[in-house]
Amino acid sequence: MTGRSAVLARYQKRYGSKEAMGRLSFSELEVRLIDSRVAIVLGRFALERSAEGGGPASGVFSLVFRLKGDRWEIVLDHTS
Repeated sequence: MTGRSAVLARYQKRYGSKEAMGRLSFSELEVRLIDSRVAIVLGRFALERSAEGGGPASGVFSLVFRLKGDRWEIVLDHTS
């Protein structure tokens, strides 16, 4: 399954409660424009959750965005 609705369904299944969802924050964001329609975003994430919700998590990410019409869409997501 691909597309926005598939991603949303997987997200809701995995993070079905506020405890599991936690509170997500981003830091050290860096945006690099490759051209007028492509951008790379680098940064760090931190997810605060209770032990019952899965505990805290943090790491780094890189995203590639593409401008499609008047909307930016993520075409590649690497998170670790």
